[in-house]
Amino acid sequence: MYNIIIVPRLSPIVCKILRVESWSHPSFTRFTREVVGYGSIDGGNTLSQRTMPLRRITAIAWTVSPVNKNIFVCRTSRNNNNDEDVNNPRDNLGRALRGFQSSAFKEEIEVGDTVVCKFPIPNLGIYENTSYELRSVYAQSFDEETQSIVKMQLNGLNDPIPPGSALYVILFSPNHHTDAVVVSPEEVGLSSVRSELGDAAWLAVPGFFWVFVASNFYNIYHERTGGTFMDAFWGR
Repeated sequence: MYNIIIVPRLSPIVCKILRVESWSHPSFTRFTREVVGYGSIDGGNTLSQRTMPLRRITAIAWTVSPVNKNIFVCRTSRNNNNDEDVNNPRDNLGRALRGFQSSAFKEEIEVGDTVVCKFPIPNLGIYENTSYELRSVYAQSFDEETQSIVKMQLNGLNDPIPPGSALYVILFSPNHHTDAVVVSPEEVGLSSVRSELGDAAWLAVPGFFWVFVASNFYNIYHERTGGTFMDAFWGR
């Protein structure tokens, strides 16, 4: 879980930043910082000595939209919703089979389906050509009147979204995640199971063709000479 800290004014505290990671993407810019300690600059006791020890805090990831006005739309790399964590190993296979059954013959991608990611984001546990459970789809925007983030839950990726909103999905895999992650469909290249099965079928056509040719060759050779497949292979 990531926590958001708002500091209105600078205080006489020095934060030791151990790691700063930043990377760019066409749709967003993300910064991750891990703050692991605080200390006083007046030479006295440290803050951790005067108060209860502070836990590790991982700061925020901000998404800024350069196109529309809803800037300062905050987005964390992990799901902060207090959803019940369902990660029972005995139910993983059943959940995967149910998701495959519900999405194998559907053209539209809806909540609860199994989806395939084409683009990897290893930091979030997203890997290329790997299947994930689609737990939620929502449109996110920033309300200037209330100065708050507005999320509208959707049933699927094809549902219309309000103008100026950004589309996000929540994905989960028991093999790669302990908590569900939040990404946009474009950055991971979401694909339906039906689309993947169609592509795999087209790739298998040449293989089936050569299996058919080899089978016919063996049958003709066996009818004419009575030899086995190895006899035909060695030219006996």
